[in-house]
Amino acid sequence: MQKNLVGKSEQGFGLLEIIIAAGLLALIVAVMNQNIVISINSQRSVELRGDKEDVKRRLVEFHDCNQTLTAVPSSICTDVGVRIDLKDRKGNTLIKRDGTTTIGKWTYVPECRTTNGAINVRAVHFKDNVTLQTPNLDQDAKYVKDPMTQKIIRIDQDASFMFQQNGAELCSQRNKKLVPFQGTYKSGTTTQKIDGMPKFVMIFDPSDTAIHAYCMKTADMQLPDDHLCGAGSDFTKDSTIKFGLGEFTVGGAISKTSANGNAFRDFVYFGFMEVED
Repeated sequence: MQKNLVGKSEQGFGLLEIIIAAGLLALIVAVMNQNIVISINSQRSVELRGDKEDVKRRLVEFHDCNQTLTAVPSSICTDVGVRIDLKDRKGNTLIKRDGTTTIGKWTYVPECRTTNGAINVRAVHFKDNVTLQTPNLDQDAKYVKDPMTQKIIRIDQDASFMFQQNGAELCSQRNKKLVPFQGTYKSGTTTQKIDGMPKFVMIFDPSDTAIHAYCMKTADMQLPDDHLCGAGSDFTKDSTIKFGLGEFTVGGAISKTSANGNAFRDFVYFGFMEVED
């Protein structure tokens, strides 16, 4: 009788152990599954960020500010937020302004941050069939969440910029140099417009050294129409040299005397222009 009671007690205790062990095993499996999911999401997040960092390094290495912005950055970056084509040293487009440059999972868009040429690049992870032309890009539903943080970065947020702002953007700090330029125009004809912002411009008449007719202008002359004309010049002509926004014009007859009857002589202009190195 006593033996049977002991046998039943041992059998009952064994079943309880099994139930507890099964519960612990289920808990361990759940924790392991959660850790596996976290590990996978963490790896995917690191890979995505690594892809973006690789592109960032390549942009720093291969972009060219002169090819991107030309000699007149304000003619390209006409306003803050203007999207532009980012180019390399050969003039090839690295990233297009229309948002069609997708590398891996990321879509990249270059953007002007100042009108004097500072450039930043936005990087976003669009959902399938979503492009830069898709309406309502300020909605979270258009973007893929970060696998680890579950956060969304929209293209209208500063977090989408690849480079630190206010001094660390592309082309924000460039060396400048003076380059010479020259050309001719016919006196008395319409003014000639030239792209660029010169530091100094001079016009003179090379065919008549006796008159010594010339006009010149420097960048520090405050008014757009300010210029200095020398002896023999035609002071009745306005705006012989005029600086604008992104261009300057030369024109007007600095001497009323014509070279051959009613034919206007060619006048020479030259100067120095400041460009980004």
